[in-house]
Amino acid sequence: MTWSETILEQFELVNRFTTDESEYYGPYNTLLIDLFPHIEHFQVAPQFKGPITPGSVDFTVVYIIMKRKVPVLFIEVKPFNHFEKDSTRAEADDQMRRKFRDFRSASLPLPKLFGISALGTRFSVYEYIIETRALLPPSILPDPMTVNEVAPKERWNYQLLEPAGEAKFREVVADVKAMAESIGNCEPLPFLAPISGNLHRLSEFYVRKIRERQLEWSYELDGFSSGTSPALGIAMLLRKEGEEVDGHAGRLADTVLAVRFQGIHSKSDSDRFYS
Repeated sequence: MTWSETILEQFELVNRFTTDESEYYGPYNTLLIDLFPHIEHFQVAPQFKGPITPGSVDFTVVYIIMKRKVPVLFIEVKPFNHFEKDSTRAEADDQMRRKFRDFRSASLPLPKLFGISALGTRFSVYEYIIETRALLPPSILPDPMTVNEVAPKERWNYQLLEPAGEAKFREVVADVKAMAESIGNCEPLPFLAPISGNLHRLSEFYVRKIRERQLEWSYELDGFSSGTSPALGIAMLLRKEGEEVDGHAGRLADTVLAVRFQGIHSKSDSDRFYS
């Protein structure tokens, strides 16, 4: 069985040497919706993810495939040029492992969780065994004395548009669907932030998470780039509840928002800002 002509066309129209990973979002979105249709109770949910390291401007989209709001597979997409450099392959591998650590704290009703790292149309398959918490392929530690490869090219040994690569991708999909058959009307996993709605909904989610760790105190909030808006939303909600939020102590990496944040000192001020 081969991919449909329309799916092949979408991938073939992408410039192989592009440095813009967003060119792959459409083709992968089309492919995943085709493989995980809503009539089978699946949902393909793109999540925008900000930079991992301070000062980085590297943003990416993670596709999380869910069945009745339970994650069953996720895919991180990077452009093909990340395949050629040791450093960008290592970064892609590290991002996958970070994402699995996010899922580790959840009680997934599955024996394993699959993840796929896609560098253009080349991809690597990761498997996380829930019971043992084993993650395959195993990580390669940096050598303290020499510069060694921690994410060799061979790890991305499947080519999506070639028969062997398509067969492997379909094999993963079949395994995921077989495991997902047992999923009923499960509650959403509590650690996942909402991916739809508005800023108010996202801010409410994080306020609940803050309350779980710290019921009342003086709060200091940091926000970086796109994170400044949620930080402000959280501050406004906390102040509406009568909590103290120090706008001067919090660090917001956006000059305009930081100025507005520091200028809000009362409940009436926050009402005007948030409305």
